[in-house]
Amino acid sequence: MNELGLLIPDIKIDNPQPDPDLWNTTAINWENGFRLWNEINLITDIDYQRLDLFEDEQVSLTQTIQDIRDIEKVFTDFSKSFSLPASSKNNLLFRHYYRTDIEENLIADSIFNANTKLRAILELNYKNFRNGYIVLNGVKLKNNQPESYNITFFGETVTLKDKIKDKKLSELDFSQFDHSYNVATVKQGVQSFVNVLNGQSTTKAHIIYPLISHTDRFIYDSSNQGVLTSQERSSTTRNLYSDGCGSQSTTGAGTANERLGSTMGFTFNDLKPALRVIDIINVIAQDPTIGLQFSDDFFKETGMFADLYMWLHRNKGEIGITPSNESNVSNIILNQIQSFTATQGTTLEFFSLLPTSNFAPTFDGGIFRFVTQRLESQVGVIETMQINWKITPQTSSKKFTAKLRRAGTGEIIAAATYSQTGFIRLQHLFEGDAGFTQPLMQHNVEFVIETTETSLNLTYELTFTRVASGQSNNADNFTATVQAGVVEPDSLVETIYVQNNIPNIGILEFLTGVFKTFNLTAFIESDIASDDYGKVVVKTLDSFYASGTNQEITEFIDTTQSESNFSVPFNDIEFKFADPKTFGAFYFEKLNNRQLGSVKASGIGNSGRDPRLNRGRDYRITLPFEKMFFERLRNVNGSAFTKIGYGFFVDSDQNPTINKPLLFFNESTATAGIQMIDGNGTGTPDTITTYNRPSNIRSGTQSVVIAVNASESTAVTFKYLNPTNFADVTVSVSPDSSTTVNPLVTGSLQRTSAVTNESNITTTFTTLTSGQTLHFSIEEDPFNDTPETSTLFENFYKQYIRDVFTYKRRLKKYKALLPQKFLLKYKLSDTIVINNTEFIINKITTNLQTGESSLELLSKINTIS
Repeated sequence: MNELGLLIPDIKIDNPQPDPDLWNTTAINWENGFRLWNEINLITDIDYQRLDLFEDEQVSLTQTIQDIRDIEKVFTDFSKSFSLPASSKNNLLFRHYYRTDIEENLIADSIFNANTKLRAILELNYKNFRNGYIVLNGVKLKNNQPESYNITFFGETVTLKDKIKDKKLSELDFSQFDHSYNVATVKQGVQSFVNVLNGQSTTKAHIIYPLISHTDRFIYDSSNQGVLTSQERSSTTRNLYSDGCGSQSTTGAGTANERLGSTMGFTFNDLKPALRVIDIINVIAQDPTIGLQFSDDFFKETGMFADLYMWLHRNKGEIGITPSNESNVSNIILNQIQSFTATQGTTLEFFSLLPTSNFAPTFDGGIFRFVTQRLESQVGVIETMQINWKITPQTSSKKFTAKLRRAGTGEIIAAATYSQTGFIRLQHLFEGDAGFTQPLMQHNVEFVIETTETSLNLTYELTFTRVASGQSNNADNFTATVQAGVVEPDSLVETIYVQNNIPNIGILEFLTGVFKTFNLTAFIESDIASDDYGKVVVKTLDSFYASGTNQEITEFIDTTQSESNFSVPFNDIEFKFADPKTFGAFYFEKLNNRQLGSVKASGIGNSGRDPRLNRGRDYRITLPFEKMFFERLRNVNGSAFTKIGYGFFVDSDQNPTINKPLLFFNESTATAGIQMIDGNGTGTPDTITTYNRPSNIRSGTQSVVIAVNASESTAVTFKYLNPTNFADVTVSVSPDSSTTVNPLVTGSLQRTSAVTNESNITTTFTTLTSGQTLHFSIEEDPFNDTPETSTLFENFYKQYIRDVFTYKRRLKKYKALLPQKFLLKYKLSDTIVINNTEFIINKITTNLQTGESSLELLSKINTIS
């Protein structure tokens, strides 16, 4: 009979300095005393006290890492409820919980808090068996006296749910990734990554701006810039073609050939940022209220997972502020007016100091400070100032009012309201006092846009005309007009606060979705000798089972009885995404009668499912993520494919929409040129030649040796894709020679010239890095013209699912009397060996006192390819 023990902590003291006799950095498994660093760098002595147990209380625990009957579940672990005697020790440790007359303010630490889990250790023969937590469920009273305490012991992995609870990603601190939102930052994020986050420089691509449009459709038409006004949906269509001439002005105004400048390329606020998924994982782990540490077995800073991004799309359409209503007014207040050029007179004249006023115009951030004068004592001495402010919204449906107001008092000087067409112009002339009561009048003018919109993006033309006359020195008499080259801000949103833009999804739902995507499993590492001790170890299910060792238990098996059962619990298994809502994915399903990227085991030739199977229920694994169809653009002028791929995140009617979070891979891609409006400053576009392309496919890489036999009469040419930027590269190989290409995108090599005989060409490939898609099904890579087979099913589910469906598999049930040496050391990843037959563990239920166990084992299949 095994001796069972249950220990809970009794915190003793805090010392400002560690005791070298009790604390060291070696891996020692303390039996009763533990010393831990707390958050304020103190040492906390925790004395684990053994609870009294009923001698006849039988405690059985069931452990499973992934039950074949419910393969979708993650974060599962054991739990068990049992009773403890109401002994004097237990009464003390549970602080006489059955009493309601104890007041905490009278006796310190006198009330046991049953609202939270309490760390505990389950022992087997005075050795640690499992770490976990207990909760107190209640106290059973007899004759008004305590008889027993009912508790539940939870394995550590269950605490993931307990710690995360119902928290959403938006409740976490993402401030380290906040950044400016303007043309320059978005341009940088499109071409590479944003290198200044929260005021700190970074060399990692934490934040990028992928080519995903939240509202406008992108096209490429090299016949001309822009989009014909007469074209359907012209106001929400942007032609990305750049002619390299730096023009974004409307052409053919008022004619049938009119093309608006606003359609000549994309604008910075057409795009939204994206954050690496590994960074989201790290933020979850860093949250002090969650307190998790993940291993780096799968959650890596390199490789495939480091290239996986989540689009920061919380609300439909443009990035904005809080939802609008008529009383929720927001203001854009100019804080930068600078870089002046003269359109009349000179800038020196405009900013000169006149002797009669002894004052020169100045711009204090966004406040314009100047004087006007009309002197009675000096007839004809006049100084005036005219402000001319032209405001054009990016979207004509927006509502706003422009105002000039006095800084300090808030008095409105002039105002103009936009009428949902064209632009508005706010003009005001400041003159001297006609009554001569104030010979000099000082003005401090603010420029304000008032709106109830959640998002508003504007362009400005702001000019100032100063007129001076009647001065004794003729050089001081002038008319000077200057125009500001920099006027900011021009948007309601100046800073991207990631917390306000991350999709609306719970932390547990997000993590569960990631685990389902890659068939991951998680457990708390309890081996104190492991570098991952105490961490949440995250592995693919295949690697989890591969990490186990063989455990020979034939001698402990009860051979008098066992069962060998049919092991296939399902008729079919379907892997799918959230119901498609975006334009491309919606119509893909309509046209193909299947969801993009989804698949059933019955639809995969090598899934292992017997086509004759016709029993059990269908099982569905649904990811909480959007599946998007990323389009490769054709040139409207001739229909040739371009190197531009983008996402169109609108609904089936091409209206802005919101759905589940979108995950994608980022592929830096070279192109002939994409025009970015105002990319080189207001009024001047820029041509983008490398951009961040969102993709469902992360291409693999390989090297190849191309050999041409001497029988060929001329050189043979090939083309392939450079994996660095997806540019087309041409290589020529002469007869009786060979060349090595290293690296190239897997599957991209194509011969582009004729040969005498195919047998004269030899290609020898070597895989460098594996590809990966975000599809369960095999789909064509639009940039490689080949079906991509490195699917989620192929790389993460195939072996497990084939094992599930194979006719060779049996679900074996055994009874066993397992010894302490096995119970203390076995892991769910281990292979169980019985009579030279190997099994993986589906479930083990053990009576800890007796060692009597019920085993559910799955026969191990070693022929999967």
